Amino acid sequence: MVRGTANGFAARATLIGQNTPGVPGTAENGDRFGSRTAFVGGHVAVSTPEENSGTGAVWVFPGTASGVTATGSVSFGPRPLAAPVSGAHFGAAFHR
Repeated sequence: MVRGTANGFAARATLIGQNTPGVPGTAENGDRFGSRTAFVGGHVAVSTPEENSGTGAVWVFPGTASGVTATGSVSFGPRPLAAPVSGAHFGAAFHR
């Protein structure tokens, strides 16, 4: 993730993946982690539409004064939202 400033992008970037300490879950081939991203109230939402054989999931990373962090991140799929589960590709699209 690249930080922004009033003058453009900051020089430092933060790399966060499913195997980053503090990130729930484990990376598997083909998950497509990061397929979609959205900035929501200072936090970053990242989708993985192929997680768990196409069920899909979304991760939310907190924003802090020094940037986005994996500490305190959460993930969720369609089940807690009472959405269809099998083949849902949850997170394949973000809309505002």
